[in-house]
Amino acid sequence: MSIQVEEAGLLTTVQDLGRPGYRHFGVMPGGAMDQQAAVLSNILLGNAPSKAVLECTLTGPCLRFTAAAWICLMGADMQASCDSRRVAHGQVFFVEAGQRLSLGYARNGCRSYLAIRGGVDVPLVMGSASTFLKGGFGGYHGRALRAGDRLAVVKAPAGEPQRQGWYASPALTEYLDRINCIRYFPDITISRFPRQQLEAQSFTVSQQSDRMGYRLRGKALPRWLDHEPLSEGVCAGTIQVPADGQPIVLMNDCQTTGGYPVLGQVITVDLAKIAQLKPGDFLRFVPVTLKEAHTALKQQQQGRARLAIAACYHWRQKQ
Repeated sequence: MSIQVEEAGLLTTVQDLGRPGYRHFGVMPGGAMDQQAAVLSNILLGNAPSKAVLECTLTGPCLRFTAAAWICLMGADMQASCDSRRVAHGQVFFVEAGQRLSLGYARNGCRSYLAIRGGVDVPLVMGSASTFLKGGFGGYHGRALRAGDRLAVVKAPAGEPQRQGWYASPALTEYLDRINCIRYFPDITISRFPRQQLEAQSFTVSQQSDRMGYRLRGKALPRWLDHEPLSEGVCAGTIQVPADGQPIVLMNDCQTTGGYPVLGQVITVDLAKIAQLKPGDFLRFVPVTLKEAHTALKQQQQGRARLAIAACYHWRQKQ
């Protein structure tokens, strides 16, 4: 089967969980910005968590299905409809051959993830289907989707769910209800920086934010170094402070090294929260210990594992 792109939306790309292991070549892992939403949508369909999905930013695409398919939308609610039927967000849904799936504007959050049972079929680059826009490789010809594109879909195993509208536990998606509180682990090597000036104020997400990094606007933070630090390795979640005192949170497609002073690291679990912030939204930084960060990640992984077990029982083979 294939999917015809009739309207592409603002920024729709093919993403999976990224391509780790290539930082020494200057290639960041990339992948879905909200990996929790991407993983959950795949698990609900009985897919492997790493299957390629469509990441839709702010406004979604209009897609025509050439064959029947099971789909699931997670992340930001883009008020999707299939012909005249409303598509329930976060639930397994059946699309008939020839039907048109339309996604609108993100009502809450910023990014929505469309998973199709079987997964989107694109060539792997460095073991991943993720689109790296700055590098022009991966995904669908290394770029965002355009009207007229045709996406192939991996043939899914025969089967159907016990019930069409099954969904993940609300506990797995509750981060969407409190995306403005961002937990971070402070850089323990910093002794002179007054952390309270970072934690006592709210920052606004700038219009200059993208998949490389989120630029924030607030009361400028003071410089606490009297010299420029040497470049060091950075990754998604690193909080940098350039000369203007306005923090930057690096995201999935960021560079591999950076020379700005570093305040700390957003915990892995809360990267999904930042991915769902629109320009103009606000956030606050809340410090946590390394143990608390590990506990949050462990709880998230356990929730995914329980859902995957349920999915094995939920999908039954056709006789």
